[in-house]
Amino acid sequence: MKANIIFSGGGIKGIGLLGALAAADERGYVWEKVAGTSVGALLASLVASGYAAQEIYDLIAGFDFKQLLDGDFEKLLPTLGMFTNIILEQGVYRGRALENWVKSLLAAKGVSTFADLKPGRLTLIASDLTLNKMLILPDDLAQYGLAANEFPVAKAVRMSASLPLFFEPVLLKYKKTASYVVDGGLLSNFPIWLFHNDPNPTFGFCFQGDNQSQKAKDLWSYLEAIVNTAISGHDRRALSKTDARIIAVPTLGISTTNFNLTARQMQRLYQAGKKAAEDYFLGNEAQFLR
Repeated sequence: MKANIIFSGGGIKGIGLLGALAAADERGYVWEKVAGTSVGALLASLVASGYAAQEIYDLIAGFDFKQLLDGDFEKLLPTLGMFTNIILEQGVYRGRALENWVKSLLAAKGVSTFADLKPGRLTLIASDLTLNKMLILPDDLAQYGLAANEFPVAKAVRMSASLPLFFEPVLLKYKKTASYVVDGGLLSNFPIWLFHNDPNPTFGFCFQGDNQSQKAKDLWSYLEAIVNTAISGHDRRALSKTDARIIAVPTLGISTTNFNLTARQMQRLYQAGKKAAEDYFLGNEAQFLR
């Protein structure tokens, strides 16, 4: 059963989307086009490269996500260092560790640049802060004088997943100008509109409970609330008009940037996402096959 799939952004909660993907994989869906924002971009790149959901979960289940938190000053001065990094580098963490990790995962499947994927197979969303516009990758790279076939997929994932203030922006240089590129969630956290006219059915995997209230206990949580509000406030109009098949998975109260999850918490997220998808298929799959 050929279909397209679009993953929402949501940080570490993406483990729940992975569980939903596993339920779809078990039903024999073959993904023709894959897209996503932020952690959804990471998942999309892995699926487009040939990874199955269970394979991805096996890779990350024992992974220490704190390895991705490559801040300089933050290591020396845990509290003051966060804001020092934001002031000097526009983000607490550099994001290079994230890019290198993704690069290694893709390399295991023989993928380095977009040339290694079928044209149109992978689409990622990022935000250009300098030009105040959304980027659809790899298509929009030409606007920066960059050849899509030569552009690393891992760098595109990093661009899409560079949560403002949390990760440093990615600098795209073009002639005498440069653009700061950050998380695509600022402009479209769930780009369900991407494959609207495609003949294959499209599934969208997103989160329940992303609109719950947040309390700002300190300056950092206040900044985090601003970013999360901006990210979760988009795409609602597109959701109300889409004909895509939306599967919403629970977050179990886990926040976007909680990289201290235990193995048990990861397993609970994964299973919650899988159950949400299984329930959805039980209630709707008959009509898909008519």
